[in-house]
Order: sequence, then structure tokens, then C-alpha cells
Amino acid sequence: MSSDQLQQSHDAREQALLVSQWSGNGDSSLHVMNRSLDPVQDVSVGFQVRIAEDRHHQPPGGLVVFFVKLRSIPPCSEIIFASDARALHWKPAKDMMAMSATLPETWTDDGTWRKIASMRGAFFRGMRFTDRNGTKWGRERDGQLIAPDYQFAPSAGDQEPAPGRLSRTPPVKPLKTCEGG
Repeated sequence: MSSDQLQQSHDAREQALLVSQWSGNGDSSLHVMNRSLDPVQDVSVGFQVRIAEDRHHQPPGGLVVFFVKLRSIPPCSEIIFASDARALHWKPAKDMMAMSATLPETWTDDGTWRKIASMRGAFFRGMRFTDRNGTKWGRERDGQLIAPDYQFAPSAGDQEPAPGRLSRTPPVKPLKTCEGG
């Protein structure tokens, strides 16, 4: 590959490289960051949480999976998914419709959802987003940036988790440092 081709490849991925996630060891939150000076659009984030509920009201394996749709992540900002927001809910029954990505503001409780009181860990499953040029990108569980045809998929050996929903959009915090400063 020539140096011009390498530069074009890097330029095409420049903003996507600045969109990432992290969760500390034993941390009960997931942080999704956009360190670029432009927003990213059409964001879908998949994550799984392990919850500590009453043993009679426990999802399979204590796991709840979330597929959250966000209109955008603002420039130079971080979105935090955490149990202390009291906006996380899970559904005991299998419900394939509940496994699709939705905007938090469109969710309604039909009386079958339970509020998550505390989490024992948040685990990233994947993310999709669109950059300033309209290119679709994804990040896998390991954080690797991947091509636009990305689909969320459980890995072999995953337990079938209960579906989860957010009842409100998670908080957005400005970052102290960003691309170019």
C-alpha cells in the first residue's frame, strides 16, 4: 500500500478512531466517548449488566442486555450508562421486541418491567455509529473499530440474558480534553 493510500485510509477513519468506550474493573458503569470536534449520529450501543436482585426476582444468570439507540453523541463528550441514574429496567419474560434497539424517550412501561436497583458490572457488547461524512462504523466487544456491516451478535457460550430498557436518556458530560486540544 502506498503512503498516499495509507493517508487516505487514516483520514477516512479519523473521527471514528476518536469514538470509544471504557468500563473499569468492577465498575458499575459504561462510558461511551466522542473525543472528536464533530458529533456522531445514529448511535446504537449494546451492553450487558450483571445485577444483584432478590433470588426470586433474578433474570437468567443475573444478566440483562441493553440495546440503546441515541440520536447522537455531541462533540467532545461522554455518555455514562450507570445504575445510579435509576433509569435501567429489565423484563422477566422473553420478548423479542424488547431485544431491539430503541430510543430511551420512546420506551413505555407496560407494567411488566422491573427497575434495576444495583449493578455488579457493565460489559460492552458493541456499538454502531455514523461519522460526519455519513460513513457507518462499529466497535466490537474488544473495542476494535470495524467496517460498516457490523451486527450485534452474542458470542459462543453466552447465556440468554433478559431484555433491558432505559427509561430516560443517560447523562452527557463534556470532556476536559478533545481532538486538537
